[in-house]
Amino acid sequence: MKNNSYWIFGKHAVKAAIFNQYRIIKRILLDQNNKSSHVDINNSLKKTKRELSIEYVSREVLENYVGKRNKHQGIAIEVNKLEILPYDEIFKNVNFKVGVFLEKITDPNNAGSIYRSALGFNLDFVIGLENGNIKENTSLVNNACGAFDKINTYKAINSVSCIKKFKSNNWWVIGADMYGSVNINQALKNYNKNDKFLIFIGSEGTGLKRLTKKN
Repeated sequence: MKNNSYWIFGKHAVKAAIFNQYRIIKRILLDQNNKSSHVDINNSLKKTKRELSIEYVSREVLENYVGKRNKHQGIAIEVNKLEILPYDEIFKNVNFKVGVFLEKITDPNNAGSIYRSALGFNLDFVIGLENGNIKENTSLVNNACGAFDKINTYKAINSVSCIKKFKSNNWWVIGADMYGSVNINQALKNYNKNDKFLIFIGSEGTGLKRLTKKN
């Protein structure tokens, strides 16, 4: 990567990036033989009023940028990384009710799946631990299939401080743990529709950290 930029490819991820007003797009490459994508992407650019030129290239040229093994669907864009704000910004939005915290998730497939699920279940945001967590990159964004650009992402430096801050702002904090004694569906029955929740998901190897569980 250079100048904080990387490549997004595939129809869903590319269109989500185009419709994300905060996403800076530097280049758009389309397979010159994939006529259906030409119309689709041009229509998306018109709807968002983005004035960007499209480079119509051969499949070989496209794959020089994204790789032959990746399912690019004849579409790729070079973008800048998004500015990820600290989680304190969440408390400024009174409509936020449910979010998920990723604590040292490192596999882009897992992180992408969580983003897709978060979007599918209409969660408001995802918080990532700044150190030891996967950062925005080609693998994560493309595994998220567009969800990364459709859901709010924030960052946290310390898990315990984040837990305490959310609790002090009247949020319930739930830790997802395979050895937990309470079933999450049973727990949620005890809360009312106006309660707010932050769900913690631990790393693939060790799960939630000890101090995270304690708090």
